[in-house]
Amino acid sequence: MCCCIQESSQLWAPTQELLQAEAQFLKHFGNSKKEKRMLKRAFRVLKTWAKKKHLMHKNLFELERALNQRGVVHTLFLHHVVERVKSSADQAIQKVKSEISKVQEFFNPPIPKYDGPFYNKGSLSTWMNDLVLYIGDLPLNFLVIPGTHESFSANMVPESKMAPNAETPIKKLNDVLKFYPKNVVNTVIANWARTQSQSAYNQLVDGIRYFEISLCRDKEIKDKIQMLKTCHTFFDSPIEPILDQIATFSKTKGKREVVILDFKHLYDMDDSDHEYLFKVLKAKFGNLLADSTKFSPTSSLKEFWRTTQRIIVLYDHENSVKKSQGLLWSHSNINSPSPNVQTTSDLYDKLSKSLSDRSSTDKKFFVSQGVLTPNEKTIASGLIAKPKSLLDAGDLWNPVVANWIGSGSLPRKKMNVVIVDNYSPLFVATLVEKNRKKI
Repeated sequence: MCCCIQESSQLWAPTQELLQAEAQFLKHFGNSKKEKRMLKRAFRVLKTWAKKKHLMHKNLFELERALNQRGVVHTLFLHHVVERVKSSADQAIQKVKSEISKVQEFFNPPIPKYDGPFYNKGSLSTWMNDLVLYIGDLPLNFLVIPGTHESFSANMVPESKMAPNAETPIKKLNDVLKFYPKNVVNTVIANWARTQSQSAYNQLVDGIRYFEISLCRDKEIKDKIQMLKTCHTFFDSPIEPILDQIATFSKTKGKREVVILDFKHLYDMDDSDHEYLFKVLKAKFGNLLADSTKFSPTSSLKEFWRTTQRIIVLYDHENSVKKSQGLLWSHSNINSPSPNVQTTSDLYDKLSKSLSDRSSTDKKFFVSQGVLTPNEKTIASGLIAKPKSLLDAGDLWNPVVANWIGSGSLPRKKMNVVIVDNYSPLFVATLVEKNRKKI
C-alpha cells in the first residue's frame, strides 16, 4: 500500500507568480539599465528556487511511480521518503515567498495602518498644536515637517511667459520643438513646470508647513506689486497675494502653527527689489516674523509659542539678511541636497544616504527632496504615455515616498522637512503621524 501524490497545476503557481511579478516590476521600475539588471538578477535567484521546488515534487512523483511499478510496498520506507522530500519542498516554497516579499517591500512597502486622527479630513490644519505633548519640547529641525517643492506654481498655464530660471531640459525641448505651434510647445512645457495644484492657503490647511519659493522679476512689468512673481520655468503669480494667504492663515486658523518660507532662488532681482520685498514681508506679517537673533532651527515650538512669532523667512541674499536686523534668516541655516535622479531606486538610495550622513546634532534645517527630476527622455515619453506632467508624476511617486517613510524604510530619527510635487493628504498625514514616535 502506498500514498499517492497527485501532480497539480498548483506546483507551478510560485513560478507563474514570479513571472507576473517580474513583468510588473520591469514595467513600473525598470527605468534604467541599472534597475533592469538588478531586477532581473533578483528574479533569476527567485526562479531558481521555484524551479527547485517544482523538481522536488516532480522527482517525488516519479519515485513513487517507479516504486509502485516494481511492486515495492514498503509503506514505512516510502512514507519516510515522501515526508522528507515534502519538507524540503516546503522550505523552498517559503524561501520563494520570503524573497518575493523582500523585493515587493523594497519598491512598494505596505502602507502602515495608523489609528491616529490625522487621516481624518480637516484635522491637519492645526497638527503642530495638536501634537504638543509629543513635539512641544523638540527642536524644530528634528520634527517631521511636510513641505512642497516649488510651492507656488498652481496658476501656471501654457499662456504663461518663460521665466529666467527655465531648466536645461526644458530649453532643449523648446529647441527641438521649435517648428511646432507655440501653443503646443507651451502646453508640454507647462505640464512639466507646474509642480503643485493647490493655493498657499489650501496647502497650509492641508498641513504643509514648509514652502520652497523661487522668485523672479518680470522685467516687462514696472509695477512693483506685480513684477515680483513666483516662477518655475514659467512665471506664475505675483508674490504679494500669496503672502496675504499665508498671513490670513497664521492670524486665524493656524495661530500656533510655525511656517517656514524658504526664498531659495531669487532671479534678476536688484537691491531695490530686495528692499521692497523686505518691506512687504514686514507689512504683511508684522510681529509674526521670527527673529533669528532670538530663535534658531533648534528652537522648540514651546519657545515660539511664548511669543507672537510664527513665520520663519529663510532668504538667499546675504546683504539683505544683514540689513534685516534678524527678521530674515541666512540661507546657511538650511541644507537641502538635490537628488537629481530619474528612478525611484536611485531616489531611495540618495534619500537614505543623505539621512544617514546627517549628524544627530545638526543645527540646521534639513530637507529631503522626495522628487524625481525629469530629463529630456522623461518629457518626450510623456507625449505618448504617463506621466505626462509633474502633477502626474507626483501622483505616481508620492505613494512610494510615503511608504518608505511610513514603513520605516527611511528612518524617522534624522528626518526633518520632506518635500514632494503635487502632495496628497495621505503623504502629509503619514509624515505628521511620524511625530508621535520618539526620536
